[in-house]
Amino acid sequence: MKICSKCKLEKHETEFCVRKDRLCGFRSQCKACDLIYLKTARGKQAHKRYAQSDKGRESACRRYKRYYQTDNGKTLILRRSLEYAKTSIGKEALKRYRRSFKGRLMVGQRDRRRRERKHNLDLKLTKVDVQYIYARFYYRCFKCSNPENLQIDHHYPLSKGFGLSLKNAVLLCKQCNISKRDKLPEEFYTINQLIELREKLSS
Repeated sequence: MKICSKCKLEKHETEFCVRKDRLCGFRSQCKACDLIYLKTARGKQAHKRYAQSDKGRESACRRYKRYYQTDNGKTLILRRSLEYAKTSIGKEALKRYRRSFKGRLMVGQRDRRRRERKHNLDLKLTKVDVQYIYARFYYRCFKCSNPENLQIDHHYPLSKGFGLSLKNAVLLCKQCNISKRDKLPEEFYTINQLIELREKLSS
């Protein structure tokens, strides 16, 4: 129990705000008296100064971070993002994102997962794995060295039950990927390219 310095009433410690710099660990005034003070002109000015200070901003960030981790916070973020996507600015931002390198990776990853689920496969390739595949082939098509319209291809085709993984992924341009289709590697690559591919995929 603790006595409020303002209303002089003895109340439980849960009725007081926490303050770590005090010996008792709580403020001297109870929450009810704090609310009355904040409604006054002096209290509003004090609260405004605190909110604009570095300590107040850090406290607000922690509070918002805790809220957005709850179910209500996640629902609010989803609703706001859907409302933003319907606006003209949101549509333009979505187009720019899909044209960017990161957006193309996201769209390609989504399409690959959908195709693999149709074949009863669910081999999730993370963003780090996708970036590693691009870096492993130096951001160029392995067949013709074209740096544009790159796609991640199944080394052994998906139609024959081979899912996408780090040991079954080759970077090809769009034209080479279309020409490969569901061919086996022995039917599409030369002998030297097959030897080079085995070294890359085994590492």
